Amino acid sequence: MPRPLSAAVSRALRQARWSASDARLILDAIASSGLSIPEFSLEYGVEAPRLYVWRRRLATPAGNEPPLAFVQLQPPEPRATAPTLYELLLPGGETIRIEGGVVAADLTILLDALRGGRSC
Repeated sequence: MPRPLSAAVSRALRQARWSASDARLILDAIASSGLSIPEFSLEYGVEAPRLYVWRRRLATPAGNEPPLAFVQLQPPEPRATAPTLYELLLPGGETIRIEGGVVAADLTILLDALRGGRSC
């Protein structure tokens, strides 16, 4: 037979949803009963996970959380890499060398012109 609880604790235990004050009242009742959460849960028919969740929620009040802060990140230092070298060997034996970055659209125009497709 469960030990008697105060009317306020009994009322709070019967509610489907608990407010923070209801949960605090129930957790105080658990502490004063000398029972563990699993023992209290069995004796009074309340789910133990619900009690653990509320204990964790009330352990760190919302006002005590550290404020969010933005941190400016520095981009990584560019790595020294060997320059990119492109070589185009033309049918007439000529070689075109391009060092560095290549824009695909510009390369397409150059190749079209070299193939005789259209003039620049």
